[in-house]
Amino acid sequence: MTKFYTSKTTTIFQGRILKSKPLIILLFFSYYNKSDLKERQKEIDSVIEKNLKNPYINKIWLFVEPGNEPSHLLKSRFNRQKCNLIPIDDKPMYGDMFRYAQQNLNGQIVAITNTDNYFDETLKLLVDPTIDWNERMFFLTRLEDHNGNILDMEKCTRFYDSYDSFIFKSPLNNTSLLFSKLDKIEYGTEDVENIILKALYESNGIMGEDPCEFLRLYHHHHDDENREQHKAVDEKDIRSNYPLKISELSPPSLNILIISIRILELLKRYS
Repeated sequence: MTKFYTSKTTTIFQGRILKSKPLIILLFFSYYNKSDLKERQKEIDSVIEKNLKNPYINKIWLFVEPGNEPSHLLKSRFNRQKCNLIPIDDKPMYGDMFRYAQQNLNGQIVAITNTDNYFDETLKLLVDPTIDWNERMFFLTRLEDHNGNILDMEKCTRFYDSYDSFIFKSPLNNTSLLFSKLDKIEYGTEDVENIILKALYESNGIMGEDPCEFLRLYHHHHDDENREQHKAVDEKDIRSNYPLKISELSPPSLNILIISIRILELLKRYS
């Protein structure tokens, strides 16, 4: 289990956020500097910048190992106020991220998200006060952003690559089984959503949902073919046993926003 070092900044922020309006807390995994891969570093930094500018994200938490602090991203006062660094002593496990949210972000909407993914304005969907977060978690299928060209829109019609963002309201109930599974799973493990689905269903009866038709998450990695993946080989068949359903969650207030975004996407594609 990764050791976390809490700070006064964390405590002060906790006291303030619980009294603020219900925006999203975006909880990133570990930030890392790719000094040997400058283009990849630019991609990661650009993703963080996009999320920093998103008005529906209240705070970004970056879990950083020694020497990986993104000081170049925190030069402006705005970025420093919105981004909170949590020093860690090793690469975190998925259990560390969920446990941190469970212990420190009570009552908040949390999106545990991979570092190379960003949200757009459809994140407004999660701010709707009518959403019932009881026994609910979203496993969001990502879209691919290749140099500004949005690809693989058809992925949202099926269960695919739904391990890049897990969205829920903290705290979750009956987490002992979930944590016991995720404490052994390293960040970046492909198909980890299968393990989470099984643990949630067996402990709480929760069936995961994927609102990707309405809520957009973009993966920014131009050279994605050579990425290193850690396979969750022991849970191969969970996907069929614990299926992820496509969520039909879409408040009427969001319909105009969704239509506008789709029109802009079409205009951009054919311009």
